[in-house]
Amino acid sequence: MADTKNRKPNRTKEQIISEFDSKIAYHEKCIASLKVKKEEVLNPPVTPKQQLKSIMAKAEEQGITPEQIAKKLGINL
Repeated sequence: MADTKNRKPNRTKEQIISEFDSKIAYHEKCIASLKVKKEEVLNPPVTPKQQLKSIMAKAEEQGITPEQIAKKLGINL
């Protein structure tokens, strides 16, 4: 009978379900954060250098030279 002092008290079904629900909520939060990180990897933000390169490529497609762009901006090369 000395073993009864070291035993854990029995938990009710509601307590067990509550613990599972809290674990599920925790892991769903972790999954959501991982999905956000995955989207960041799949769709990285565009850097200013990439934007400039894209603009220059489109300008060249239209036949505009870098010198013409500089002239319109009032920049002397």
